[in-house]
Amino acid sequence: MERTRETTISLGLAIVLVLLLGAFSIQALVPGPVLAAADRLPNLRMLPLRDWTIQNVNGRRLLRFTTIMGNEGPGPFEVRGHRSSTSQTKMKIDQIIYDGNGDFRRVKTRADGRYAGDGHDHWHVQRIMTYELYKVSNPATVRGGAKTGFCFLDTTAWRLDLPNARQHPYYQESWCGTRATLTNRVGISVGWGDRYPWNFAYQWIDITNLQAGHYVVRATVDIADWYEEVAEFDGCRWARIRLRASGTRVEVVDSGGGCGRAAMNPVDHFPGTHSYKEPRRIAIEPGAHTAYTLNALGTELRSKWRRLDAGGDAPVIARSRIPRHNGYWFLVGGGPWEGYWLRDNAKVDLLP
Repeated sequence: MERTRETTISLGLAIVLVLLLGAFSIQALVPGPVLAAADRLPNLRMLPLRDWTIQNVNGRRLLRFTTIMGNEGPGPFEVRGHRSSTSQTKMKIDQIIYDGNGDFRRVKTRADGRYAGDGHDHWHVQRIMTYELYKVSNPATVRGGAKTGFCFLDTTAWRLDLPNARQHPYYQESWCGTRATLTNRVGISVGWGDRYPWNFAYQWIDITNLQAGHYVVRATVDIADWYEEVAEFDGCRWARIRLRASGTRVEVVDSGGGCGRAAMNPVDHFPGTHSYKEPRRIAIEPGAHTAYTLNALGTELRSKWRRLDAGGDAPVIARSRIPRHNGYWFLVGGGPWEGYWLRDNAKVDLLP
């Protein structure tokens, strides 16, 4: 009888042990939580400006130079355009953000694409690069570049030693699309750049009637901050140049980077700005109105469009003239246009 009891106890312990081992085995087979792979964002940079020259065309003087937009982030810079029919003249632009597993997500942007029949004959993403020129002693003399649309691709090997850099070009010009295209896909791989030679269509700044002297040329990528990047304020290059009254020679006196924050930061005052001690109000007539944020040179950074069916009013905290813009502008101090500048005109007027 005693031996039977010992046998029963041993059998019970064995069963318990088997159950425990089985539980551990089953637990090992159950997958744990799957962690999302981190985004591999691009980091857009401007390489040094080069190939400076001046062309005289039909009575105008055009300052020309070559730019290269590069990507040194851990992921590619890719955007895709789309429209629903050929009757639409613009494409909506989404940024494609890849992760470490090769999957991607689409992010809507405020950019748009337009077809360019200027010899390129493909779709251009608007305002990915912005060119500014101003006199060293007087930034209010700023002038902008003529080129506003770009189809970017892998044209120039730049830093192929970077992690995730492709050793051969990937994004192609044919992906920019044709006139009948409803979708397209453009981008710059890690370690590559997109080169815009000085002689491309609209690759110039009009310097007609500018006095001889020292000027700054500034080229900034994604000045409006439409795209997600690793860093937002390192996408700018500048060059200080000397222009002569005639001839085609351009002397580069100095050059460098580090102008991104100045180029991309919106400002709330300009030389001669009148700030109101107490906010005033403006009357806004019915209709469509667009307000802007601007950098210190008056370059448009962001815009905000609103249609007011019944009109309205808004508080304003300053009134100013702005470089490159006609007339006076109001800085809105509240409501949907807070921090944006609205043109002072017949439809936007200061209340008594």
